[in-house]
Amino acid sequence: MRYEGNFRRYGELDVTALRACVDQQTESAWRENDFRQKAYAVHRHTQTISLLFDDDFRHFAATRRPKYAEFSAALRPLIEKVSGYFDYQGWMVRCILTRLIAGGTISPHVDLGFSLIHAHRFHIPVITNEAVKFTVGEETVHMRAGEIWEINNSKQHSVSNGGTDDRVHLILDWAEPVTVEELHEYRKDRQEHTQRTRAGVQPKYD
Repeated sequence: MRYEGNFRRYGELDVTALRACVDQQTESAWRENDFRQKAYAVHRHTQTISLLFDDDFRHFAATRRPKYAEFSAALRPLIEKVSGYFDYQGWMVRCILTRLIAGGTISPHVDLGFSLIHAHRFHIPVITNEAVKFTVGEETVHMRAGEIWEINNSKQHSVSNGGTDDRVHLILDWAEPVTVEELHEYRKDRQEHTQRTRAGVQPKYD
């Protein structure tokens, strides 16, 4: 989401229940869906568990993945908090868990495409360490477990995990109601996505 500044820090969340769900995940669950890692080289040091996600980065009618059911109860307080920030207007368009390996990095990049730029991107650390640094623009912060941060993903951003333990963030994208002009823009985005897909070209989103 484009806005003035790099980060917005909202409230905090007790992530005990989310941490318990994460701890129950097997290595095969973390490696089952490697779409983001194959499609976008910047994510090569990560693994992903998709809860609500579509490979085409659509903005409406997001797909609940099988793992969503395991996390639904733990997600409820977070969804309530985030929706409250926007007067209960809008919807959750994506929700994933990303694990950044110890010593790994997410290289500087800018998110593209209608949905990624028109949704509020929240990061909630579930497992982290003091050596994890998140940079947006020229600003670098350490996000502590349970803190709720929004990043300006229209700016160049990157992450480094200088610690000896893996880092796990929950990423939640929240969409607000769109205007007529934005709906026209979205339709153009979908047309371009279809054309690139038919041409065998990977759309540039994340």
